[in-house]
Amino acid sequence: MKKKIFPFVAALVLVVTFITVTAFQHGDTDAESKIEGVWKMTELSVANNGNTTVICEDGSSVLQHKIYSKGYVMWTRLADINATEWHGFGTYRFEDGKLIETLLTTSQSMEKYMENQGSRDFIIDLDIDENQYIQTTCHEAGCTIEKYERVR
Repeated sequence: MKKKIFPFVAALVLVVTFITVTAFQHGDTDAESKIEGVWKMTELSVANNGNTTVICEDGSSVLQHKIYSKGYVMWTRLADINATEWHGFGTYRFEDGKLIETLLTTSQSMEKYMENQGSRDFIIDLDIDENQYIQTTCHEAGCTIEKYERVR
């Protein structure tokens, strides 16, 4: 009887180990499963030297959407006819509890921003639940705080 059970138990241990290691290597987290979907920005703020300035509330003056799907991210911002265009497409991953977006193709204005930044990666602190999230990105001038809600 022991000879029949041992191969089954050994195979089960190998399968569980493989699934656990694969999930760890690919960064599967609760946040990663929650981020999948379409999101609309509802508020944009800038924090600098202890002061926070709300740029827009309720998404009325800055309409921006983000889509996360299977490791890819796409975002776009509605611009007035004479305004600068902002959009991007790339990949995302989770590392050390942070969301990292790597933009592969973007608008010209975003390309200039990334050139000045010296990187195509955006390291984002993320506070997320099922229907909303807050992303914070910090740079030399301060921090940008964007609030999003899930589009259903």
